[in-house]
Amino acid sequence: IEQPDWPMPFSNVNTPGGVVTTDAGGNLPVCVDGSISTSLSGPFMVMSDNCGAVNLSGTGSLDFGVSAGTDCVTPGVGGAGNTHASRTGFFELNQLKAMAIGHLPTNFWLQGQLLSVMNIPQACNANWNGSNINFFRSSPPNFCGNTGELAGVFDHEWGHGMDNNDANPSISNPGEGIA
Repeated sequence: IEQPDWPMPFSNVNTPGGVVTTDAGGNLPVCVDGSISTSLSGPFMVMSDNCGAVNLSGTGSLDFGVSAGTDCVTPGVGGAGNTHASRTGFFELNQLKAMAIGHLPTNFWLQGQLLSVMNIPQACNANWNGSNINFFRSSPPNFCGNTGELAGVFDHEWGHGMDNNDANPSISNPGEGIA
């Protein structure tokens, strides 16, 4: 269930004074006068949505909104890529990375920016391809939901990446146990 007015953690925000990153609670670390913008990109995650780009701007607080549909439906603000999948994925995957960094603070992979591709025009799957994670659209008539809108699928595919980039890569074969 979407949470309206929910802050986005670890999001880069363009301000008149330069780029700042929100904290774990989605708060800006400085007071800002003037226009700000964000694109669901930060030090840990960047979203690429096949429906289009995400770009939300305004003054004060930025509200990505909520929408009633799936796949490429948006709340009407923030660009064609401001979808359930991009918003949900950005939040959930940042939370996963933050928790993992708490346990593995020197892991190089966790320190980098992970690409997550949303709303791929295929259905009934998601995958880790060795460098990024990919999530597919729903399939009519609702045989499979959009895998980019399911936290458990995020957790699982991200787990493959963690397995491939921990102290003993691919310790689990074929990798489903760790993921």
